[in-house]
Amino acid sequence: MIRRAITVSVRHKTRESQESTSPTNQDVNVVCTEDTELGDTDSSKSETSQGDNEQYVGAWAIDGPLMAEAGLTRQPMRPPPTDTPESSSTSDDGATMTDTLAVAEPVSDVRPEEMPRAREWNASEAVPPKPSQQRKHLARCLGIGLFAAAVSLTVFVVVHFTLGAGSLEDLPTENIAIPVQSTEERVLSLLPDYTARSIARGDSAQANAFRWLAEDPKVGNYTDWRLVQRFSLATLYYSTGGDTSRGWIRSDNWLSYDHHECDWYATEGETVGTIYEPTWRGMYHQVYDLAGETACSETEVYRHVWLIANDLEGTIPDELFLLTSLNCFSFRNNNLHGTLPSLVGQLTGIEAIDLSNNEISGVLPSELGLCPKVDGIFTTSNELMTGKIPSELGLLTNLKYLVLDRNMHTGELPSELGNLSNLYWLFLSTNMLSGSIPSEIGKLKNASVIHLFDNDLVGAVPSELGNLKGTHQLTIGGNALTGTLPSELGNLEDILIFGIWNTQISSTVPTEVAGIPTLQILMLDNNNLSGAIPSELGGLQTLWVLSLAGNSLSGSIPSDLCKASFLTALQLSNNNLSGTIPPEIRHLKYFLSLLDVSGNALTGGIPSELGRLRLLQEVSLHSNQLSGTIPSTLGLLFKKESSLLDFLKVGGALPDIIDSIVPTGTLNLANNSLHGSLATELGLMSTLKSFSVGGNSLTGSVPSELGLLSSVSMFDIGDNHISGSIPQQLSEAFSSLHLFNISGNDMTGTVPEKFCSLNAGFDCSDSICGCDCPC
Repeated sequence: MIRRAITVSVRHKTRESQESTSPTNQDVNVVCTEDTELGDTDSSKSETSQGDNEQYVGAWAIDGPLMAEAGLTRQPMRPPPTDTPESSSTSDDGATMTDTLAVAEPVSDVRPEEMPRAREWNASEAVPPKPSQQRKHLARCLGIGLFAAAVSLTVFVVVHFTLGAGSLEDLPTENIAIPVQSTEERVLSLLPDYTARSIARGDSAQANAFRWLAEDPKVGNYTDWRLVQRFSLATLYYSTGGDTSRGWIRSDNWLSYDHHECDWYATEGETVGTIYEPTWRGMYHQVYDLAGETACSETEVYRHVWLIANDLEGTIPDELFLLTSLNCFSFRNNNLHGTLPSLVGQLTGIEAIDLSNNEISGVLPSELGLCPKVDGIFTTSNELMTGKIPSELGLLTNLKYLVLDRNMHTGELPSELGNLSNLYWLFLSTNMLSGSIPSEIGKLKNASVIHLFDNDLVGAVPSELGNLKGTHQLTIGGNALTGTLPSELGNLEDILIFGIWNTQISSTVPTEVAGIPTLQILMLDNNNLSGAIPSELGGLQTLWVLSLAGNSLSGSIPSDLCKASFLTALQLSNNNLSGTIPPEIRHLKYFLSLLDVSGNALTGGIPSELGRLRLLQEVSLHSNQLSGTIPSTLGLLFKKESSLLDFLKVGGALPDIIDSIVPTGTLNLANNSLHGSLATELGLMSTLKSFSVGGNSLTGSVPSELGLLSSVSMFDIGDNHISGSIPQQLSEAFSSLHLFNISGNDMTGTVPEKFCSLNAGFDCSDSICGCDCPC
């Protein structure tokens, strides 16, 4: 019994070298053996194709050059078998077979007659194998052969597509000479097509950045990612006017070949992390703890691009988003225009985006929904930002700050915003949003601030808003809302500021809302509310501002309201209130800065107790039916330049939404039924800016002491029965005067020439002359 070699060969042609052009055949050989009887073989079947380059390596072999091209390594070549005694093996049924493989030895100088001869085979000594054994062995051999062929084909495919060969004939047999890329070619190979097109224009920011990078003396030392990083930042520099004569305010080390890009100027982290709350004057929040943070990571990869209030002017280039490791970029308080590119969706690790106070236009990209880690989007005060708020923002479950106010966003509020379970700020005020308020907003139980005011929202106030038990600020005024105020709003147990103003809501003031113990500001002005003012409001010891003006409220002013001892502003104007001004108002002497009960049907006199409210900076009692005299105790008012309300607003304790509730240094008692003369003590109101007592039945003359009102810009005593001449002290003291009205009285004398250039009102008669009135 001998073993016959079966060779499975994959042949291809190669080129020996650049010097030789004649092709040679090379084999990829697999050698198997088949046990057979010598008598069944012939010389043609036992031959194997052995080229010059083939080697038998274990079970299969690949020619040397092709192995090198495929990235494979040679295994040590098995030494050829020597002339040894027959080896024995045990078959499946225990039979012993003797296998002898004849091996040819090289012929040297031995004479033919001295050469050894093969022993004659004796068929009786052999034990023929069973047919089943032959089939099994042949199957194993063919299996190995097919496997080897598959491997060889795989190697070919890898080599073919790696080298871009068109056919096997094109594969070289020697080492491949890879062309050396130029700097420009290398950089271009790393950039996307849209950047290459911009570079090709020649005059673009990208082209300038490309030239700058190509001229870097160290460019050959940079890794690929650093080339992209430096190019992206350089493009940002050129795209935002860093190279112009105006330039950035600070551009320390930018585009310096001598400095690593991580050492280029950036805003300090502490400044970046401090965010201005849009609806509160002077209120800043440390939203992110970035103190000590730098632009780059420890591995010198850019994480932050921070250039706040640095006079950037231009557009945000697409190439910024090649910095795919960015965690944050902040360009607030600059002059950027153009759009926020949709490529922002490539920044899957981005956490904060701040473009506040620029001139960004266009829509908010829906691709922001591809940024799962983002927790802050700030685009406030970009008045040209339009379009719908993308529903894809509802995918950002890590989002904490969504600040899109003071833009021109349109469309309906996406109900998907209700999925933002971690949302803390929702600022969508002062846009052009339409549709109804989604009930899903009531699912934002972690939201501290929700501002939807000054939009075009319609429909009823969802009762689900009562589920916002952790919310501190909720304002939905300045919309076209209808229906009633749901009693569920009384469940807002942590609410500090609640505002629904300038709507079409018609109902009473819910006693449930009036009983929220944490309320500080309640703004329900300019609606269609009716009924009485709930006396429960007087139990709110934390109440600072109460505005119920511009409704149809009736009844009297509850005396219990004066128990809210921290009240700084009480605005009840333009209702149908009757009765008197309660004398208990004296209990508000420590904080009350504004009192406005004008435009009602109040009767009785002006309480002298008002003189005790030393912090009052606005007293508006006009357009009522008040009678009696003007208390001289009012002269104790208006002693301070600013009110407590001003102080609280500047200090950030009160929001900008109460700008309409600002003391203006006004004493307005006009259009009542007051009589008597003007008290000389009124001249002690040193910070008074507007004095109006017109439309009453006052008599007497104008006290010269009123000339001490040096800050007055409006002086109106018209339509009374005042007599006498204009005191000279008035013309000498009223340096800030813009309006002067003495018409409709019985005054005499000459109008001072100083008043002729003002918005003056007086009657030309036989008794008064000057200016346009002949004497």
